[in-house]
Amino acid sequence: MGLMKEIDSEIVNLLYLYYEHDDKEIRDAIIKKIIEKIPFGRNPYYFIELIEDSVVRLQLRSEIGHELNYLKLIEDFKTYMADPHNLMKGSYLVSRFSDAIFISFEDYQKRFFLLVDEFIKTYPDFLDLQVEEQFNKIVDFLYCYKEFQGNFEDYHTPENSFITFVLESKKGIPVSLSVITLLFYEILKKTLESRFNYIVPFSIQGVNLPGHFILFFSSKDFYSYFDPFHYGNKITYVDCVKHLLRLGYQESPEVFLNPPVPKIISRMLYNLHNIYTKRNETKKQMTIESLLKILNNLVQVEDQKHQI
Repeated sequence: MGLMKEIDSEIVNLLYLYYEHDDKEIRDAIIKKIIEKIPFGRNPYYFIELIEDSVVRLQLRSEIGHELNYLKLIEDFKTYMADPHNLMKGSYLVSRFSDAIFISFEDYQKRFFLLVDEFIKTYPDFLDLQVEEQFNKIVDFLYCYKEFQGNFEDYHTPENSFITFVLESKKGIPVSLSVITLLFYEILKKTLESRFNYIVPFSIQGVNLPGHFILFFSSKDFYSYFDPFHYGNKITYVDCVKHLLRLGYQESPEVFLNPPVPKIISRMLYNLHNIYTKRNETKKQMTIESLLKILNNLVQVEDQKHQI
């Protein structure tokens, strides 16, 4: 906590220094230093809001708030690209487009660990269950007990794409609810192994169906597709094929392959891009386009790997 306060103070002092100088070269150097100092994922507006002088705070907010936020998003996205299969980092950065600026990446991770802790306490006999019953417990916990579900009433609000928001509202779109489930599984798997030396006998993977992202639970003895948007309901392979045909696609094995994390993040960003385009929110739209340029080359490489 002491280190964080020290970093906060250092960044606030740099913001004051920016305010006091008029020279463009000096200001550019200060902005670069600020971006370097801000921890991964933190919104620069958080530090602007720490400034006590209201005149300085308002001027910095209007003058450099957007620029700092854009530069920090690009910088953090480059950091993420060094570890592009980290779904926790990638999904958190998508949530950075939210106006809720005060949740840190550490707090974001902590929410999933707390979710897993609650699950283990709720089902103390989980390790002794058959795999199909383990699947049922996960579905019951996430979609009944915790009440994660599709946002049928306001499907196209951008908040449905922000995992930070969906963790609170419990409502989202298929891909965001699926990402929550995938992250829950990821932490559950690690936690059970580290605490109980228990190797989880199943996997949960994404299925990148056009228009409706779903999940696939599989083990040696049991498997099922399921839909987080519709309360975790089981669906069949035939249901998936019918969905494809209804949208004008052909049945294709590639559709059912586990999508790499960059492709999931790309899908989340494209969803937001479509929303911001319709809303004429040009700044956010252009920022997402910059991020997608960074990401798309990697997505194409991953697609080629699947085709080999």
